[in-house]
Amino acid sequence: MQPSQAIRSLTVNSDSSSTPYRFAAIAGAAALAGAVGLTVDAAQSEPIPDKKHEKRFEYAEAVDTIRQQVSEFRTTLKSSETRIPKAFPIKKIGISRIHAPNGVSTIRIEFACPTFVDHEAILGRFLLQLQKLSTPGSRQAVEVMPAPQESSTKKSVVESYQQPAVTYVYANGSGSFQFLRDTSSLQATSKFVFYKDEFLTQGEIDAVVGAYKEIYSYANVDAFFRHDLDQRRRNALIGRGRNSTIAPAAAADSKEEAIQQLQGLGIDVFEPTQNENSLTWDSLAGYEKVKLEIEDTVVLALQNPELYERIAQKTRCRYESNRPRAVLFEGPPGTGKTLSARIIAQQAGIPMIHIPIESVVSKWYGDSEKKMSAIFDACEKLDGAIIFIDEIDALAGDRSGGTMHEASRRILSVLLQKVEGFASAKKTTVVCATNRKQDLDAALISRFDLSIRYNLPDEKTRRAVFGRYAKQLSDEELSQLAAVSSQLSCRDIKEICEYAERKWASKVLKKEETAELPTLRTYMEAVKIHMGGISSHGPHPDVYEA
Repeated sequence: MQPSQAIRSLTVNSDSSSTPYRFAAIAGAAALAGAVGLTVDAAQSEPIPDKKHEKRFEYAEAVDTIRQQVSEFRTTLKSSETRIPKAFPIKKIGISRIHAPNGVSTIRIEFACPTFVDHEAILGRFLLQLQKLSTPGSRQAVEVMPAPQESSTKKSVVESYQQPAVTYVYANGSGSFQFLRDTSSLQATSKFVFYKDEFLTQGEIDAVVGAYKEIYSYANVDAFFRHDLDQRRRNALIGRGRNSTIAPAAAADSKEEAIQQLQGLGIDVFEPTQNENSLTWDSLAGYEKVKLEIEDTVVLALQNPELYERIAQKTRCRYESNRPRAVLFEGPPGTGKTLSARIIAQQAGIPMIHIPIESVVSKWYGDSEKKMSAIFDACEKLDGAIIFIDEIDALAGDRSGGTMHEASRRILSVLLQKVEGFASAKKTTVVCATNRKQDLDAALISRFDLSIRYNLPDEKTRRAVFGRYAKQLSDEELSQLAAVSSQLSCRDIKEICEYAERKWASKVLKKEETAELPTLRTYMEAVKIHMGGISSHGPHPDVYEA
């Protein structure tokens, strides 16, 4: 059996609509042993040390150990008879550490990989080594999201490249790994990424090195020659004006299907409109510095991707997209974070995909992370989008405290992988909002290219908000309202104005007032009632230290 078949042999057949696909090495020990030329008896007869006593490698020791093993392999590779082509790239392994506030860290390991290599063989090698030093009673269960689809025919390089990425997550949420397609680079590449909390075991180190070695197997060297020949043929066709691309009609159908799929998952899709009521930055009163920052760093990059890419190509030794892939909006509720996300999407001419928490969280085991994975995969089919996740702290809290629920850890693992691997070459940006940044996981915070703070509105901004909802009042009257509404959010002010309008309409109907529009006194009374309701329940929940 080939390593690529080991992945499928490890999958426990189950109803994918109700439970995630799960597998453990004990279910496929014979398959994996065959994948590397071992007999079943040989695999079973190997002495297996107790996992409880398996050595743990902290970050520094893990780096040294991996570096030594990889260095030895490269030396062997250069002196071997495999005859690796000169054009076959020798990739490096990147190891980094993401710190949490309490000192607990997440280790991140990655290595780039050409798309022509057999990814399933690399994953098979990784899983084999991962389980090799574990006792049968404590095998590391891994969940697959989404469930792998069987195919009777082998897909071409391009077709495989366009398939949704599959995420493999430790059942206990302490680690995850997958291949990320890097469509932002000038050449089609991908990378294997592995995250693990706190430490690595010997089995995990062997798994990483084993997966790296699989890149240079005979089968992948052979695949390189086939890929090179195929690329030469494609270049020849392009030179003759016969470049094959997806037809616009087909792309439109794919977009509509993706939107329907998202709506079927309970996701709100706000498409851009072209009328007099379309959202602009004038729709958000005040916050001039915030709006300017978003306009310069996010909106213009979405509107003019070619310019940003051209600058990146001419300024960087190694090409990487300079456009923001993920942005964090932080601040108290009711300060305009959601509205800003909608304005960004409208200005860029792309839909906003609003992911409500209730549409992701499920009581069924494994269903939440499957939904999250399916949502991001559907968004990949769109020609750009703003993916907006409100109250991200409820989905991706800090793992370092040790109190995170196992389901939340798995959701966070999927979210980290998806944000890291989302195709930044497209007009797509992930925007997350929170009023409790201190509760976010450190690994997630590190994924954001930009963090923008929304404070409670100052007096000038409060005056502008009152002016938006009570335009009949004079400048002096608006200033009076702004002066007595300290510590209120924009949403509070809107609710105050709505309350004043309802009270005034009631008085007009009862013949208690003859004027058509509410007066300053009505708004002042509404502010007093609103502030009184807040004070009767203790401190205002929207007040945070700057």
